[in-house]
Amino acid sequence: MSATVRLASGVAAVFLSWAVVAFIFASQASPRNFEPTRREFDRRLDPKIGSIIVLLTRDVLGRRIDRKKTLLIDAGPCSECSLKSFNPASLKVSPNMGVVVAYATESESLVEFAKRQPSWVYLVSDRELQLRQTLNAAWFPRAYVFGSQSELLALQTSSRTEITKEGYR
Repeated sequence: MSATVRLASGVAAVFLSWAVVAFIFASQASPRNFEPTRREFDRRLDPKIGSIIVLLTRDVLGRRIDRKKTLLIDAGPCSECSLKSFNPASLKVSPNMGVVVAYATESESLVEFAKRQPSWVYLVSDRELQLRQTLNAAWFPRAYVFGSQSELLALQTSSRTEITKEGYR
């Protein structure tokens, strides 16, 4: 075999290897496999106060989410770490407010955790990250308050503010 043929076949093998690696990487980078991370915060991407946001109507246990005043928290990816660092049942909210916590994971992985929550806490899956993008959840957990018609009443303005009334504009 000539040197030119060997060189060409070597180049083709390297190219094919890189093409396979690129294909595998591209297929792994779909939204289904995306682990959300912190990103640069741009306040201009926040939804406007008063805007209607399409919210989920059922939690991971299949319970209908009561449409009274709702504190929605985007808690980011569901992992052992995030489940231990943020406990939705520990939030102090008024009796007429429900708490919805959105995790960027599949529903099945939330079921056991959801069963241990009080009845006023609803866990939802945002695996496709649609809610996260709509709400501009640039840090975790980020909190939002919605009215009974899914209108945005308030949102947490900084990752340094606690999830309390003072943290909303």
